[in-house]
Formats: sequence, structure tokens, C-alpha cells
Amino acid sequence: MADQIPDSTKSVRIALEDVTPVIAAAFADDPCLIWSGEHRAYWVAGGNGYTTGAAYAGRWTIADAYQQTKHCDPTKQISFERVDATRAAPPAMDREAVEVTADRLGKIMQEAWGEICDDAGAHPSDVAHGRGTVLHYRPSHWTSLIALRLTERLSTLSADAIRQGEGVRPSDDALLPFLPDTIEAGRRLGVERSEWLTGWFTSWSPRNDNSNAEGNWSEWVKLAHAIIGYNREAIAALTATPASHASDGGKA
Repeated sequence: MADQIPDSTKSVRIALEDVTPVIAAAFADDPCLIWSGEHRAYWVAGGNGYTTGAAYAGRWTIADAYQQTKHCDPTKQISFERVDATRAAPPAMDREAVEVTADRLGKIMQEAWGEICDDAGAHPSDVAHGRGTVLHYRPSHWTSLIALRLTERLSTLSADAIRQGEGVRPSDDALLPFLPDTIEAGRRLGVERSEWLTGWFTSWSPRNDNSNAEGNWSEWVKLAHAIIGYNREAIAALTATPASHASDGGKA
């Protein structure tokens, strides 16, 4: 049995290898999430794709989850995360919800930037222009700003292009207006990329300073969702809006 998950649900992940047909039948109607250790993300119920936020994953029954995953290779590291049946299932991740909440997320982004300035004891304009201010910050502040601005960027893309997951790699210049000015301010203040995106590396990004980097837009979208899933304020804003249960691309 896997380690207990350190969140408010106190859920336990049970490895697929530990679930027999008898166990699956005994708990058939119990709700659960499907976790992919390979992708470090949940399967999206009722559709294809992954999400790092449990709030976006929807719910499976253990019977359905077992049928969907029993033939998966062990390298997929599939496990079931049981959830409390009395808790209402949050809406699945939805592109329209992102569009509807763009203004709300922008407000949260501004509030997070205000917190950064408060921590630094500086006026926002001083920090933004790098006027000798030593910025003392919490990594969650930077994560919040990046996640929310990327959410706004995602809302400007066509739904078809996002669902296809590939698209054409956008130029760095085209993406710059959608990335937080605070990233550049941070760079001028000596905050390195490894600090503001610790643990969220992909094969390329608009900020990897490598013009020869290879990759596709889907990798950047995955990065955005990984960060958004990590940020609790963004999750709260998204799940406050009813979703139409559109889904992402490709399952294990």
C-alpha cells in the first residue's frame, strides 16, 4: 500500500498490483481517483488526459477504475486513491472554466504580487524596475504569478488547438506579453529560473534561454497545468465556476 497522501482528504493510494478481482468487486461502488506515477498526475474521469489537480479529475468507481487499468504495464505505476463518498465531486478540468475565470485569476495574481512586495518591504514599482531592492520571497508567490498568467494565456487559444495538444510552437516573442513582468524583474534581482520553476522543467520553454531547444506546445501546456494544480488559490478560483467537463488529450 502506498504512503498516505498529505492533504485534507487523508486518502490512501493503493497500487494496482495489490488489487485483485475479489478486492475490486468488494469495493466496486466506492469512489476513487486513478493516479499515474509515470506522469505524476491523475487520469481525467470520463475522458482522455491527465491533470495534476485532484479537483479536476472527476471520480471513478473502483470497479470501473480496475477495468480501465488492469492491463496497464507496471511501469505506469498506477494506483487508486480512495475518496470520501460523502464529499461532492468537484468539476473536471474544463477549458471554458479557464476562460470564464480569467479576470478573477488576474485579480488573484495582483494580490499575490502585492504579497511579494509586502514581504520585500518595497513599493511595487521599485521591485518591478529592480531599483536595488533585495527581494525576499516565498517560492509559492512566484508559482502563483506564473500559473495565473499562463491560465490567461491558455484562455486565448482556440479550444481545438488545446485539445489536440500539439499545435505549432509559438515564438518566444509571441509569448512574452503573456508572461509575468515579475519574471524579468526577478532575473534582474538575481532570482534564477531554477528558483522560480524548481521541479517544473520541460524540454523547452520560452524562458530556457536556448534558441535551439526542441519541444512542442503540449509540453508547455502540461507545465502550465502542473503549476496550476500546485497552486491552491488558482484551483479554488477555477472550481468555483461550473464546468462542462471537456477533457485533455491522451491516456496511459
